[in-house]
Amino acid sequence: MVMHMHFVTPDLAIGRRVDAEDGQNLVAHGIQAMLSLCPVMRPEGIACQLSVDVKDRAELPAEAMQEAVAFLRKQIQAGRRVLVHCEMGLSRSPSIVVAYLHAVHGMPIDSAVALVKERHSMATPHPLLLASIRAHFSPTTGTIVNLSANENPIGPSAKAVEAINSAVSELHRYPDKEATVLRDKLATRLGVEQAQIFIGNGTCELIDHLARACLTSGDEALIPVPAFPVYRSAVRIAGGTVVPVPMPDGEYRVESFLERVTPRTKLVMIGSPHNPTGTILVEKELAQLINGLPEHTWLLVDEAYRDYVDAAELADALSWVAQGRNVIVMRSFSKAHGLAGLRIGYGVAPLAIAKAVDQLRQHYNTNTLAQMAAVAALDDDVHLTRTYTNNIYELNRVQRRLKEMGVPFIPSRANFVLVQASPDCVGRLAQVGVQVKEMARFGAPDHFRVSIGLPEENTKFLEAFARVLEEDREVSQPVFA
Repeated sequence: MVMHMHFVTPDLAIGRRVDAEDGQNLVAHGIQAMLSLCPVMRPEGIACQLSVDVKDRAELPAEAMQEAVAFLRKQIQAGRRVLVHCEMGLSRSPSIVVAYLHAVHGMPIDSAVALVKERHSMATPHPLLLASIRAHFSPTTGTIVNLSANENPIGPSAKAVEAINSAVSELHRYPDKEATVLRDKLATRLGVEQAQIFIGNGTCELIDHLARACLTSGDEALIPVPAFPVYRSAVRIAGGTVVPVPMPDGEYRVESFLERVTPRTKLVMIGSPHNPTGTILVEKELAQLINGLPEHTWLLVDEAYRDYVDAAELADALSWVAQGRNVIVMRSFSKAHGLAGLRIGYGVAPLAIAKAVDQLRQHYNTNTLAQMAAVAALDDDVHLTRTYTNNIYELNRVQRRLKEMGVPFIPSRANFVLVQASPDCVGRLAQVGVQVKEMARFGAPDHFRVSIGLPEENTKFLEAFARVLEEDREVSQPVFA
């Protein structure tokens, strides 16, 4: 049988029904997965098949487009070659491939159409199908893409949602003010005593309590620049003095911290990965910092974004807690776990520090739904894996495209990227439906931070930003002070 498959990329082919029905030739061409836009039984040798109802000469439903693109992305990301086929391979399957190239690879729709036609000269995506794709991805449709808050675009875990639903009938009862179940579970997982764990209404509350437990008037706290503004505000509310520590090129320099230590230095705050640069501390650097600090100084290691990095690459801050050093580790359920709306986080510290911080909290500072959702989320490894996989793939794509565009940015290990751009860029992006975070309050003027979203959200950002850059290319190298 003559094969009519046309490889648009090395991993993605367009074909006809006859191609999809010939299992022997599919295997010979390395096809392992198949997206069927017309009914076909799965041939032997095909590991995965998805059938989506797409009609020709008609509008393409958004749900069908999203389902098809998600399937292609998942299969190709898993290393499989995929055939997209319809009856004749001329309109519907080329259209879906255009949507995939645009959503996942950030290719402009016209360029994607041109590439498909270059590889398959007979391809003629119907105008209604293409119009549907343009409408779905157009930033002028009124859809707001919010990439400003480092939220998990996948959402909360199914186990967390189930736990919330199960707890609703008990909302007439006060929550467990000690968060006993959550603390027990964390203590077991982390290998520490329950009393070493303190729970807060998000890590913002815990940072505030830590500063109040550690600082009094005249005490100093070393804060990197740029940094999460809560660090500075917590120190000032506690009556302490902020001592800024610059991060040249967005990187930690341990020597810069140690040379600013004085007898009044009571607290040092760092993040790994750090917000907003996305940079991390490795074990050697953390050891140098801890061993260089005097005994009267506490060190906060904020690990809110740790689930976006392979644990083997991060410094093991908890091991220093186990040694009884003045190290406090904080983690959040708002980021990778997707529970930002419930506000819950935790800290781990040597017993004396943990007690000093925990005694500052109010009774019932975390609610029942947050506690139960956090307990369930800890057991949802599938959700964390999906979150990590989406983020690492999309983070690499966004950073690769920014590099191609000649945009200065700090290479990130988290779920966001710090980008340098003209001061009005945030507002101009908002005007076309893309929200990013302005960074002046963080100590990085002329920068914005963009969160990593779903593929189609990231594509909208990249396209909108490219249009802004066409109007104003006046950017320079990042400098932090």
